[in-house]
Amino acid sequence: MSQRETLYFQLPPDESQPQRDYCPYCDGLGKGSRFQDSYPKYEGPQQVFFKTKETQVLVDIAPLSAHHCLLTPIDHNQTFIHPDLGILENEFVYSLGVLDGCLLQRGLESIQFMHGDGQSVKESGVSRSKRPRVTHDHYHHISIPKGTPAEGLLERFREKFSDENHQIVDLNGLSNQNLLAQLFAVTQNQPFLFFRIGKRGFVVLGEDKEEADPFESQTHRRVITEVLYGEDVPWKWKPQGNGENAVFRERIDEMMGLYAQGLLAVINGWSNCPTPSSQN
Repeated sequence: MSQRETLYFQLPPDESQPQRDYCPYCDGLGKGSRFQDSYPKYEGPQQVFFKTKETQVLVDIAPLSAHHCLLTPIDHNQTFIHPDLGILENEFVYSLGVLDGCLLQRGLESIQFMHGDGQSVKESGVSRSKRPRVTHDHYHHISIPKGTPAEGLLERFREKFSDENHQIVDLNGLSNQNLLAQLFAVTQNQPFLFFRIGKRGFVVLGEDKEEADPFESQTHRRVITEVLYGEDVPWKWKPQGNGENAVFRERIDEMMGLYAQGLLAVINGWSNCPTPSSQN
């Protein structure tokens, strides 16, 4: 491990917080971050598009399309999959609406997906840092590439899990308002994959409910990429070489350019509606 890389994994302990591993959504957003190393012309904080009181929207470090954002709780130990979220659920709905508005401005639709680790901290008390990958909840919101019809995409994602090792639960009539409640009702603290386009979606559960997490890390990224682009297109969030970096860099540049002013216009368009936090 190089001296620079130690910045990512050997952070000084914070005595006021439970010990946990490095988190890219808590520790990796400033100068010297992996994002800034990958895209030097953008300062670390530019990875954060906007925040509410309890949520933040980030640019994905390895975007799968020309719009790829992550919606996360600001608190590392919070989870979106919980029956009593309060303000966090309201702000999830608000932030998701802003992202939807960004794409509507451009005449685009979104694919939304999430790999849930099945760990509800408030109920179990088990540290999320013991999970085998990034344990800070993050909900993906990406654009369907121009020229790619949305019809049939969900079925093609679904086909990737049509075997005896997976249980698929279809969700219909989805809205931003009822999304998290439906996910909690279906998953009940089990690890899951979730895919959504418009009002339709589905949840994938492992058949072995005793298994810690039946899904390999980044399974959802691989499936999305194979369906949209084919099997030889980069999808891993840690680029493996200069060629992959170039693919992601082009998408980052396009996204940053489009939203330099456009995102602010969308947020300002929502300013007539008070943010959820201001209503409490």
